[in-house]
Amino acid sequence: MSPTMTLMLWTLAVVAAATGMRVFHLGSAIGSSTAWVDTQQAFDTARARHLRWTLLMMLTGRRCAILLRALDVRGAHVARHLGQCEVPLREIVGTAGGRHLFDARFDPTGPGAWRRFSSVFEARTSGADVPPVVLYRAADGYYVVDGHHRVAVARAMGDPGIWADVTVIAS
Repeated sequence: MSPTMTLMLWTLAVVAAATGMRVFHLGSAIGSSTAWVDTQQAFDTARARHLRWTLLMMLTGRRCAILLRALDVRGAHVARHLGQCEVPLREIVGTAGGRHLFDARFDPTGPGAWRRFSSVFEARTSGADVPPVVLYRAADGYYVVDGHHRVAVARAMGDPGIWADVTVIAS
């Protein structure tokens, strides 16, 4: 085999491996790290939890329990701004807007959440400062205005609560 042919085959193998790693989220094309694998594992675990919960809810006839609750802010007004505090994750019940890439427990419902989930997860594991989420507090719980992925990552990491900037709203 000629040196040119060997080089071409080698290049093709490297490109194929890099492409496969990106498609299956097994590492980066530049290299791999345990943080990337941990991120993928956390995302896959959350997705599997969502799929198991979806199946259970469908079998028990409670399909609507899966959907992320949306707060209707029409007609609502700001009662007062509480400022920053820690909010228990179990008290965050829905969204005040945004895309619905998560279920009611803030597990990702599809691969569309992967890119932002992975960047927030890697920021948290590297010790970088992550800004507080923005929440509305309504009568039935807290609703995410900004920070859906941060809530999902906090839940995936097993945190009991999350730092938030809270505003109380009333209808």
